[in-house]
Amino acid sequence: AIGPDGRILVVETGGGRLLAIDPASGGAETVADGFEFYTNNPTSIGPSGPPPHWILSDVAVGSSGDIYVSSDGANAIYRIQGYFDGADSAEGAMDPDLSVDIQKRIESAIVESDITGLAVGIVQEGQLVFADGYGVASVDSGEVVTPRTVFQLAEISMTPTAMAIMQLVEAGKIDLDAPLTNYLPYFEMQGEGFEDITIRQMLKSDSGIPDSGDTAADWSTFVPEIDDGAVERMVRSLADRSLLFPPGQGWEYSDIAYMVLGDVIAKVSGQPFEAYMVEHIFEPLGMESSSYLLEEVDPALLAHPHVPSEDGPVVAAFPYSRQFAASNNLFSSVEDMAKLAAAGLAKGELTDVQLLSADGFDQMWTPAYETP
Repeated sequence: AIGPDGRILVVETGGGRLLAIDPASGGAETVADGFEFYTNNPTSIGPSGPPPHWILSDVAVGSSGDIYVSSDGANAIYRIQGYFDGADSAEGAMDPDLSVDIQKRIESAIVESDITGLAVGIVQEGQLVFADGYGVASVDSGEVVTPRTVFQLAEISMTPTAMAIMQLVEAGKIDLDAPLTNYLPYFEMQGEGFEDITIRQMLKSDSGIPDSGDTAADWSTFVPEIDDGAVERMVRSLADRSLLFPPGQGWEYSDIAYMVLGDVIAKVSGQPFEAYMVEHIFEPLGMESSSYLLEEVDPALLAHPHVPSEDGPVVAAFPYSRQFAASNNLFSSVEDMAKLAAAGLAKGELTDVQLLSADGFDQMWTPAYETP
């Protein structure tokens, strides 16, 4: 592997040394301290430092500038933190003591919560200052989680969906206070005032549209729909369902409302929802691993869902179907989501990228309801 400083990182054959070699002078430095031990069992993270007998087999440099080395003999991965002082490191801008404290807290929480795997990122002043992975992406493969691991982010999918709606508002294609039926004339539900539901009410969860609840909970038998017409069929199927209350006269979290907004985005933009999101949000921000389409995700980077069992967590069926796209199907990594977070925190300004005006972001961040 090539380090950020241009030196070549090599593993000593049959031994436990990792060397950094200057290609110009041929000088070599032994890199043998600062290891943090990771096993493929997320409940066995620690202790600090490698075991007495270990054979290095491979080496790579993470996006943070840390070095990762694997050990066949110990079935483990080691990380050398902060080795490249001059690197553009994800942890380089964070106080080292704070970084260590965060690591300890995360590792403790993983053990206490019996988490299979997760990735953590911290954005500060527009920069990803901390990024790391913990545990495994699949108990079957033992593939470790890194900041590049792609997860299905479920309801976090709604945030980019809301951003897309606001983009179309600023383009003059959507009026937040116009009825939904202006954009989807085939939308109807049972109950008073369904024709008066506005886009704004759907965004802030007082439209009266119910949540999906457990209607699609058995993913082992669920038949996914993966064609472009899936979301419109779902919208049309709502005609037999009832509103929970007249629009604007209550509050109820609703993933269905955001699914319907995905159809609004598709019909107003003239593109499939997933294609719009790539062109107008992911590509401008350089979110290369992100998609709302499972088929576009690199399988080598994908974390699998797990469910508990008597013998520990087991890999479960993927909860994926295209009608759920706008509320559930965001696939992304910590590295990519840090770019989205930085853009939002900077109110759309990230280098030369402006997703929304500052006013557009202000509208998104303005509280709609006071909560205890």
